[in-house]
Amino acid sequence: NAPLPLIALAYLADYECLEGNLRKASGMYEQAIELAEKWGGQSSLALCFVQQGRASLFYEWNDLDGAVSALQECFRIGDLWKSPRLLVPAYGLSALVMQARGQVEEANALIHLAEQAARDPYASPYDLGMLALYQITLWTAQNDFQAIAQWEQDHDSKWRSQTGRVRDALTVALARARIARSHWTRDDSALEQARALIQPALEQSQTSGLMYNAARLLL
Repeated sequence: NAPLPLIALAYLADYECLEGNLRKASGMYEQAIELAEKWGGQSSLALCFVQQGRASLFYEWNDLDGAVSALQECFRIGDLWKSPRLLVPAYGLSALVMQARGQVEEANALIHLAEQAARDPYASPYDLGMLALYQITLWTAQNDFQAIAQWEQDHDSKWRSQTGRVRDALTVALARARIARSHWTRDDSALEQARALIQPALEQSQTSGLMYNAARLLL
């Protein structure tokens, strides 16, 4: 039964990423792809999660071609299932890759597709949280601090009440946005706001052993 070991490897690799063991996670993703080819799991939901993880690692390592290749597989499988859990990360991360390549119009078009996918009635709070993460990261890259401020005004209490990895990732993204705002607008208060987000999140990440988050927060 191909999906069972594939989903197990996807989750194990995810845990390794959270602990900061990115190379070990990458090896697990590659093992999962070999199993999918061997056992005929090329269209399973589990393989899409594997490719999402690979794409995130490639993006982290600035291997944009590798990220695009993995994301193409996400789109192939996601289109079969029409699931926001698959399509929101595929479109969102693709938008960040296009932005990193300097293709701003393409990035904005892709984040719009992610927003459309998140309007699906079956979209979960996790899907909406991931959409926000991609939006905020893209707005920061484009210095659109007004859009970030509007998002915070509309969603402040909602995102602060969340727990788990979405909140952790949003904390990093919003701290980065405030540091960027300070750089571009010379608003020193933005640095204090960033510090107020970073310090408690860093203590929690170090206590929990989430070294990937801790490294980002230290940076």
